[in-house]
Amino acid sequence: LDSGERLWETTVRESPPTIPRHRSNSYASETPVTDGEFIYVCVAMAGLYCFDRDGNEIWNQPLSSHSMQYGWGTGSSPLLVNELLYVLCDNEDASYVAAFDKSNGSERWRTERVEQSNWSTPYLWNNNKRAELVTCGGAKIRSYDPGNGNLLWELPGNGRCAMTAVGKPDLLFVGSATRSTGASGTLTAVRPGAVGDLTAEDAKHSVAWSLPQAAPNLSSPLLFDGCVYALSQFGGIIQCFDAETGKRHYRKRLPGAAGFTASPWAAGGKVFCLDEKGQTFVLVPGAEYQVVRTNELEGMFWSSAAIADDALLLRSVDHLYRISESGHPSRP
Repeated sequence: LDSGERLWETTVRESPPTIPRHRSNSYASETPVTDGEFIYVCVAMAGLYCFDRDGNEIWNQPLSSHSMQYGWGTGSSPLLVNELLYVLCDNEDASYVAAFDKSNGSERWRTERVEQSNWSTPYLWNNNKRAELVTCGGAKIRSYDPGNGNLLWELPGNGRCAMTAVGKPDLLFVGSATRSTGASGTLTAVRPGAVGDLTAEDAKHSVAWSLPQAAPNLSSPLLFDGCVYALSQFGGIIQCFDAETGKRHYRKRLPGAAGFTASPWAAGGKVFCLDEKGQTFVLVPGAEYQVVRTNELEGMFWSSAAIADDALLLRSVDHLYRISESGHPSRP
């Protein structure tokens, strides 16, 4: 973290690819997770792997391969919660969500899903009433019991999904994109304790609000200081909504912005939006649209930011940057 020096590298798997990929994708786009002792890597159409902090493989669990829409490849990252690794694999053949034991990779449970290809990472929503495993899908947005995979509730999606849900104890924010064009779909706020089909009359009270053409179509939304922020994959558009009511505070085109693939983040009382060209737009949070400044880095940026201690880590196609308050950007 201090220098960017490479400590080790290891090969996860060597074999012919089992599926094609989009030119902007890779064969291992899923983000690894760690509990501080071990590193867990999911290559969705190949396997789930565990390494120690020196790069030694501890175990691996093969995963079956399935075709993806238009041969675009995969992108749903594993979710680590306590002793379980959750894997969401929506594809064209046999979609599922499953939980694996992090100690040995054994499968604890698996639930089949009526879905086509999606690229969303599951989200654990610890709300005022229970814990829920939330999956943003194209056909349906669904919540499951994280202990056994039983379905808790569902509501219609718009066709396909790459965003991950965000939430707070009393509200969850979920959405999807249209299947044909990938345009922004419906953004919905769900209350805790929901059960069954949320479009049914006896369950509609579980939906706090729902807005068409409001969800981010690729990046995930940001919930910060009472507002929900959504970025567009094309056109450099940002939208800001009141988290409690769904009222749209503004919809603006950020000056000179390219498309957004990386998700926005918040730190130090500011909102940050990194576009594909390496421009980070710094905004004042709240109902008023105000861009404080724009920071520029060299490269093409598709990955969301990571934060470690007081360091911001940004990865372009070719470089990894570390940025900290006390120093200048460094680029290994």
